[in-house]
This record gives sequence, C-alpha cells and structure tokens, in this order.
Amino acid sequence: MDVPQDSFDGLTKMTGGIMEELKASYADKCRDRGLTNYEFIHLDDTAPGSAICKFVKRENVDHIVIGTRGLGKIKRTLLGSVSDYVIHNSNISVTTVPNK
Repeated sequence: MDVPQDSFDGLTKMTGGIMEELKASYADKCRDRGLTNYEFIHLDDTAPGSAICKFVKRENVDHIVIGTRGLGKIKRTLLGSVSDYVIHNSNISVTTVPNK
C-alpha cells in the first residue's frame, strides 16, 4: 500500500503528540507517588516483550517492574502476555504489579 509522504508525516506528528501527552501524564503519576527513577522507552520491536528484554540487556538494568492485566489462563494462552514473556525470557529479577 502506497501512502503519500505528507500523509505519513502528518500521522507521525499526530501520534508523536499523543505519545508526549501520555508520557507527561505518566511522569506526573510517577512523581505523585514518589517515584524518582523511571524510564520511558521507545520500542522499535513489534513484539513488546522481546523489545523490553533487549532494552534491559542493552542498558544493563538490574530489576524490572511490570504491570499485568489479570488475563485468565485461556486468554493469556491465546493472546499472549508481555509480563509472562518478560518473566520467562529475562535473566534478571522481575516484579509484577497486578491491575487494580
């Protein structure tokens, strides 16, 4: 599918603005909760679990804290789980935080 460059550029700018708003919102939430050491990362990989594991290895991270959505066993098996992937494919400690 051919997409005109100006359309692609416009979409990129729009989604970039949305991402910046999300980052600012989450940064505020982190500060409100007293978190001072956090990182927002851009994942180049289309598989989030794989991208997180690559980032952790590249940046020499010593611990991962990751949320869970609370999928049941069947949904997790069918849809996959980023946290499950990270737990089983990372060689460092991983703490999972359940969704409220």
